[in-house]
Order: sequence, then structure tokens, then C-alpha cells
Amino acid sequence: MTTEGAEQEINGEATDLAGNKTIASAAVSIDKTLPIVTASSSPEPNSNGWNNSDVTVHFTASDTISDIDTVTADIVISTEGAGQSVSGTASDKAGNSATTTLSGINIDKTPPDISINSPEAREYLASESLTLDFAATDNLSDISATQAMLNELPVTNGQVINLSAMEDSYTLTVQANDKADNSASKSITFTVMSAKSLKNGAVTKLNNAKTGNRKIDEPIDQAIRSINDSLDEGLWLDSSHLVYGPKTDWLRDMFDQFGKHGKTVEDKDIDDENRIGMQSPPGARNGITVFHHEMWAVMFLQAKLQFFGKVIPIMERQIEIKQSRGHDVSKEQAELDDIKNALPVFQEVISDLVEADMILAQVAIDDARNKPVANPIMAKIVSREIEMADKGFAQAMDAANRGSSAISVIQFGHAWFHAQLAIKFAAFEERP
Repeated sequence: MTTEGAEQEINGEATDLAGNKTIASAAVSIDKTLPIVTASSSPEPNSNGWNNSDVTVHFTASDTISDIDTVTADIVISTEGAGQSVSGTASDKAGNSATTTLSGINIDKTPPDISINSPEAREYLASESLTLDFAATDNLSDISATQAMLNELPVTNGQVINLSAMEDSYTLTVQANDKADNSASKSITFTVMSAKSLKNGAVTKLNNAKTGNRKIDEPIDQAIRSINDSLDEGLWLDSSHLVYGPKTDWLRDMFDQFGKHGKTVEDKDIDDENRIGMQSPPGARNGITVFHHEMWAVMFLQAKLQFFGKVIPIMERQIEIKQSRGHDVSKEQAELDDIKNALPVFQEVISDLVEADMILAQVAIDDARNKPVANPIMAKIVSREIEMADKGFAQAMDAANRGSSAISVIQFGHAWFHAQLAIKFAAFEERP
């Protein structure tokens, strides 16, 4: 019998020599067909064909004749990798067996790796330029999306951040997703120290250094008054930009000045007589006064540093003599300690003020370099003013390195002033 089927009846007959006959029947089941085996995975992969967790492969089998006897149990794949495969087998009750393979199983459980090279977790000066440098990588499914936020502002890799109008704390947060829907996030917090924040910090340091001793508190109060004058809101555009507002008429007067000397702004050799001095032009509320106030604050503090530097050895000698004679020197010792504690603060504040004015000058010079010249006829004088600004800045840095802090402040003021002139001349569109 060759026909497939279950419980097929077969009849048979037997007769002996005496003529006796017997009839018998039997049930025969024949199944030559292999079982049908299918495999499915859970959970299903995402739209990119990836899973980010263990995958369970379940095998299902069917047989229309003899029924299924055995089938491979569920297999759990926990190993990460791309293009993995699993096979399962089913057997029917007739002993037929079949195998199926589920391939293309992609598992990535690892979040992307994010690196932030810039910014660093440190303090930046507002005069610095910051180029964002970050990256996201994934070794299996690859990156599907990367986004970055500087505080609440979207930013991109390679973007140059101008710190000149920034201060306080900022956080760069980079978030990345891979094609398996794993996500990662990394943040770096940095601070921007502006000119104004340095000056405000100097006032705080000086107030904290007060002791109730008139010899210390009086110069502190003098310095604070000068610093507060430099912080007059009317002199500031933002935390590192100062007001400079000459009237257009003043620029026209400048052209007349050249004319009186037989010069024009096209002349290649602009002599000293035709240079613009560092004074406020008519009608201007000029930020140059900020540097003047700083100079006085620095001079007050430097004078006291020099004075106390000479007084301390004398006081120490007097205390030593009194102690040798058995006198109470607690009052003198307390005053000496107050002076010694104040001197490092004075020096620190001087450094902060010089650094603040350096920021103001550097930011102004950078603005001047980046300012397009509206009228080509002004290009010569714009270049000359930037050159003067650079020269003043270099002289200021040299003075600072030599410890001539007050001179440094004034030279930074010169640099700032010439940078402002360059900006104004660059913006001047019409020739009078």
C-alpha cells in the first residue's frame, strides 16, 4: 500500500484446501510527508532590523497526517552581533523530520559611545574662542542620530561659539541614538568668566577682606568705589562689551582734520599729527572711562602693597622688642595678621582687574577684525586703527608681565579705544 493516510483499512481473505474461508482486516497509517516547521522571533526587530535586548526564537510545527511528535524548544539569543541565525527541527510520529533556520538576527544592547573633546570642564575667558568638538560612535548598529544642546540652544559639531557676550555656567549635552534604539547622553559643564564678572568678583573679594582696621579698610573702600564706578551700567553693552558712541558729525570733523593738513584717508603715510588721540569724541558716553576707573583702583591697591611691604618688617621688629620686655602684643599681632591676610587679596584683585581689562580689549579687537568695511575708501584707516590696537595690546601684556599693572590697564584702554575707532570707521558708508 502506497497511499498516505491514517488508519487506512486493508481487508484480507484466506481459504484452506477444505474450502474453509477466513476474512481479516487491518488499519494501516502511512505518512511520507515532512512536517512544516516555522520560526518566529520575539520581540520583533525595529524598522532598522535591530533588537536591543535578548531575542527568543520560537519554533512551530504542523503535520496533517501523523501529527507532530517533537519540536525544538524556544532558544534565547543573548549574544550581541549582526546576522546571527538559529535552527530548529520538528519530527512527526511517522519519523519524518524537517529543519528550518531563522537568520538575520541583529542584537545590539550597547549604547553609543560619546566623546566631548571641546569644551573642557574648566573656566574660559570671554575673550577666548571655543570650537565645539564632539563625536558619537557605535561598533554594531551604527549611529542613527546625534544632537547637541548648549544649555537650551541647539548646536553642531565644529561650531565656533563666541564667548564675548557670555558669562557664568554653561552645559553642553550631546545625545546619540544607534539603529537599535539604544541611546546615550554625555554632558560637560564649563564657565565663562566675563570682564564684568571679574570686576564684580573683585568687589566681593575686597569686601570680604575688610577687618574693621582703618588702615586696611580705607584703601579697600577707595578701590571699591573706583571699581563700582567702572561698573556703571551706562558704560556697558553686555558683560564684555563697553559703550562707544561717537556721533557721525565727529567722523565728518575727522575728515576736515585730515583736510587741514593736506591729507586724505587714502594717503599711505598718515603721520602722528593726524592720528586720533584716546579721548572721548563729542557727544559720546565712552567706555574708556572704565579703564580710567580701573587704573585708580589698581594704583590704590599697589600703593598699599608697597607701603605695607615696608611696614610689616618694622611692625614685626616692634612686636619682637615688646615681647622681649614682657609687654602684651596681642593687639599689634592682630593688626599685623590682618595686614598680612589682606595683601594676597590685594594682589589677587589687581590680577583680576588686569585680566578683566585684557578681556575688554581682546574682545574689541576681535570685533574690529571681523567687522566688514562698508566703504573701501576707509580700509586704510581701519587697518591702521587695528594695528594701533594690536600694538597697545602687546604693550599692555608686556607691562602686565613686568608687574606694571596700572600701566597695563591704561594700555589695554588704548587698545580698546583704537579697536572701537576701527569698528566705527568700518561701518561708515558715505564719504562726507
